[in-house]
Amino acid sequence: MDGAADRPIGVFDSGVGGLTVLRELRRQLPNESTIYLGDEARMPYGPREPAEVVGFTREAMRWFAKAECKLVVIACNTATSVALETVRDEFPVPTIGVIRPGAAAALSATARRAVGVLATVLTVRSGAYVRALRDLDPLVDVAQQACPKLVPLVEEGRAESPEAIDAVREYVEPLLTEGGVVRPVVDTLLLGCTHYPLLREAIEKVAGRDVRVVDSATTTALAVREVLASHRLTRDGGRAEHALFCTGPVARFQAIARAIFHEDPPQVRETTLFNLLTGAHATTGAFAGAEAETNVGVAKVPDRRVADLSALYKPKKITYAEIMYRDIGLAHAEKPGQAISTQKLGDLRTADAIVHVVRAFSAPSVPHVDGSVDPVRDLSTVELELLFADHAIVERRLERIEPELRSSKGPEREMKEREKAVLQRAIAALAEERPLRDLDLDPDEEKAIRGFRFLTRMPVLVAVNLDEDDVADPERIIAPVREAAKAHRASAVVPVSAKLEAEIAELPADEAASFRKDLGLAEPALDRLIRATYQLLGLCSFFTVGDDEVRAWTVPCGSPAQQAAGAIHSDLERGFIRAEIIGWEELLKAGSEANAKKLGVMRTEGKTYPVKDGEVLHVLFNV
Repeated sequence: MDGAADRPIGVFDSGVGGLTVLRELRRQLPNESTIYLGDEARMPYGPREPAEVVGFTREAMRWFAKAECKLVVIACNTATSVALETVRDEFPVPTIGVIRPGAAAALSATARRAVGVLATVLTVRSGAYVRALRDLDPLVDVAQQACPKLVPLVEEGRAESPEAIDAVREYVEPLLTEGGVVRPVVDTLLLGCTHYPLLREAIEKVAGRDVRVVDSATTTALAVREVLASHRLTRDGGRAEHALFCTGPVARFQAIARAIFHEDPPQVRETTLFNLLTGAHATTGAFAGAEAETNVGVAKVPDRRVADLSALYKPKKITYAEIMYRDIGLAHAEKPGQAISTQKLGDLRTADAIVHVVRAFSAPSVPHVDGSVDPVRDLSTVELELLFADHAIVERRLERIEPELRSSKGPEREMKEREKAVLQRAIAALAEERPLRDLDLDPDEEKAIRGFRFLTRMPVLVAVNLDEDDVADPERIIAPVREAAKAHRASAVVPVSAKLEAEIAELPADEAASFRKDLGLAEPALDRLIRATYQLLGLCSFFTVGDDEVRAWTVPCGSPAQQAAGAIHSDLERGFIRAEIIGWEELLKAGSEANAKKLGVMRTEGKTYPVKDGEVLHVLFNV
């Protein structure tokens, strides 16, 4: 355990709410160093599916493991409710949630054993607080209230706005009324989300003097103290160091942190291209490394059509299409074929396309491993690694297919002979350092090798990461890269300055637009990259609309209507009857679906109709 006590405590939340727990930790444990991670880019967690939140929490735990944290506090009630037990089983570091400490705080405060819980939708649905409270006191009465509006209000810095007061009243008053009479059903309100203490003043005002309002911060800090002592991890002295990381806009996060701590907090660092795309928490600082695990993030696809349709329908929920990106660093290798681990090659093979991020910026503080900046060389290096990886797969398969051919007959033998013929063409191309996407394959040949998920068969998008000074006129820098990429099929090149875009992302929308205009940038890098990804993969978006939700769906361009319906739900594909279809602009011009039908611009199509980009679908089905 030598030196283990000097390691930091990790604190994880979906956004800024966990800073209230961090504040109490720092007050009670002044000698302890801390690292805070706020996943603002993917908040709020409350409306998400449990599996998503478990995945996000696993990613955070891996991140803290790389930071060598001695203990982790999951300061997010939603993550605690659905992911705590899972990550405790999977990771060796002591991990504490906030729900059981919160339940203990509420039971200490209640006089009538009547507790109301204000929490996110997913926390309420999980029943975690009810179980924790009744584990500690089987006779306690518990009333829960889901509060989906509160976290966004806090994250937007509107905790003291009239909208916040109205939302608090909407959620708290049902717990204060019995039989139509204002008589508190509960005598204690437990703030079951670490964002909610930032609304404490409004909550206490609505609840009145007869209701106590408690949260989990103090009791969580006490629990941390006890666990550190039991594991002999308590730090007895020395200078405590604190670091804040977030995946969203740094400036806003810093401002809220300042309000919580009533002082300038440590500098907030973002965890620049992968984070820009996905809002994930991959650090570019001391904890980054090519040998680290693959980072996974999801990017919302910017689409003004979703916003325009939402303005028409004013739905309860707006859902953009999403693209998953995997951030896979390369180690510096002495020989080709050694820079990507077997695990990372496996991660790559699950992709549909590959984004090569090549460096074209100069930064003396970040020396290039090869001693100079040369994006064309770096592109060639990466391509060679992928060629070697595919060559090894083809070579092994050709060795094994010979005995299989000798023992097979009939259609099975024909299938293997076709596979062998394609693999022989493939190994010849790879030996000439030609990627497999350059090969002309017919549908049967394509099918024969589809299962190998060859890396050089995938489309390639080259993102050239520029100096800020080259953004306005990038052609001089990217022309050689474009020429190199053009030598092979299914390739595209996009210029971007990740550092500049990260800084712009922190500005208010109007200032960001003005700044981009001054620089001659027509759109954010995120939009360019995602649009280029769509074009490379031949993807289109169609929409479903209604009062409940306006949503974008991604399918290959020209997908039959029945297949597109399957993107929504397998039942719609299985029971497909027909689809009512209208272009999104036609729908906006008509003003409503009813008027569109009167005007004759909404039509009915069958199973084989090729769905076009931007169309709105209503699927009629019967299962």
